[in-house]
Amino acid sequence: MPRKVSKPMRYKNKLVEESEYPILMSIALDWLQYSNRRIKEGTSSRKKSFSTFEAAANEGVRFDLLHGVADKSMTDALRAATGGVDTNDDGESFLQRNLIANYVDKAGLSV
Repeated sequence: MPRKVSKPMRYKNKLVEESEYPILMSIALDWLQYSNRRIKEGTSSRKKSFSTFEAAANEGVRFDLLHGVADKSMTDALRAATGGVDTNDDGESFLQRNLIANYVDKAGLSV
């Protein structure tokens, strides 16, 4: 299970509730929080640490670190949005992908 973000984002609930696409908004905001927390943790021992994913990407942090942070953060955000589905289980991962795909299709979005 993903760890809780230590300090909740201000207005997160309101942003999700008032969004035209609340599930996608929730996933996006969770990803932002998880990725920023991981970047802070992953770069804290360097000469130059970063507080946001975007700053780390723009300042030349190596791709392997960025990819790992982005991927793990998306997994955590999807788990949070789908009630803790285990993405290591093929059946549950299939259900998770279908839930998100059906939502995106019904919203008329293109991926």
